[in-house]
Amino acid sequence: MMTPNYANRKDPSTSTKPVTLPTAVAGQPYVVGEDPARLEQDKRAIYKHPLFPLLALLFEKCELATQSPECPSSESFNVDIQTFVQHQQRDKKPFFTDNKEVDDLMVSSIQVLRIHLLELEKVQELCKDFCNRYITCLKGKMQSENLLRTDCGGYESDDSGGTTRTSQQYYPQQYNGQY
Repeated sequence: MMTPNYANRKDPSTSTKPVTLPTAVAGQPYVVGEDPARLEQDKRAIYKHPLFPLLALLFEKCELATQSPECPSSESFNVDIQTFVQHQQRDKKPFFTDNKEVDDLMVSSIQVLRIHLLELEKVQELCKDFCNRYITCLKGKMQSENLLRTDCGGYESDDSGGTTRTSQQYYPQQYNGQY
């Protein structure tokens, strides 16, 4: 089996080829060092999008779920979406803009964050299940350890002296009714 030769690889930061990032709102790829005004325009289009508050809320939930032992449930996510839709309808605000590309980006981002929240919820359930099983296993092992011990803390199979010990050897005096 051949190992890759890392010494002959070129450093991507010294490459003369322009680095392209995801397609911009205008449909052209970003190139490093491109006009910052266009980047700002695209950022404004995202920040001013009607779905941005929902996206920001979901992002905060994902961040909170990764930092705390309690993960928001998928039901909480559904309630947030319903509440957002009700507010938009009550205020007669649109859900989308004239820019289909930004609309698609926002919907895709919300879907991805929802998937992440569901996965975080699954991970939390798996962690709780693992902890419960581990604790149950430890309790079982501790009980079986206690059953193997003799009355005074030694194991019946302990042969450190080469002789079999009886439980009477550990008692300093047998109770004979006198003090």
